[in-house]
Amino acid sequence: MERGLAVELSLREQNTLFRIANGDDRSGTHNTAHVARLQKLGLIEDEGPIINVTLLGKRRLAGLIRPRE
Repeated sequence: MERGLAVELSLREQNTLFRIANGDDRSGTHNTAHVARLQKLGLIEDEGPIINVTLLGKRRLAGLIRPRE
């Protein structure tokens, strides 16, 4: 199993991943530590002005329950 699918994410990291997937995809608008960890796990790619959810990130999202804010 790929690490990005197995490693536990905090609720705030999950929330950041959901926000990026739902269109809040501008670089610099999210917690930098969350973005760095999600990127390290291969769940997102920060491509300058836009952050993209990777295929692995989409698989991870499919297995998550939407966190409460």
